[in-house]
Amino acid sequence: MSFKKPFRAVPLRQGLQYRHVQQERGRRERNRKIVSVLSGAFSIGLLGAIISVGLERPLVSAFRTVSEDTSTTEARERSVYYSGCIEARAAGAAPIYAGEPGYRSDMDGDSDGIACEPYPR
Repeated sequence: MSFKKPFRAVPLRQGLQYRHVQQERGRRERNRKIVSVLSGAFSIGLLGAIISVGLERPLVSAFRTVSEDTSTTEARERSVYYSGCIEARAAGAAPIYAGEPGYRSDMDGDSDGIACEPYPR
């Protein structure tokens, strides 16, 4: 009768260079995930800022037209008068949305409710 030792698996230790390679891969993957999350958050924040700035004046003017009666709106529109878009731009009021002081339909060339729209340079 022979007595054999049972097989026992011994884990091999990875070499130092291989361990560094694996650690570096893990760091790169973590950094990619962090950059991805941060860039997504930045783009969502930027999109929100652009939307809020772009919608602020039209929403305010729409709120004014809904909340005010016509006599108040007409009196406010008559309180400021610009002879043309050049004068309104010089005063820093352009573009002028419907319901805001200084808005006139004859200054709104395409009848979309925005007078003295910015023009491409």
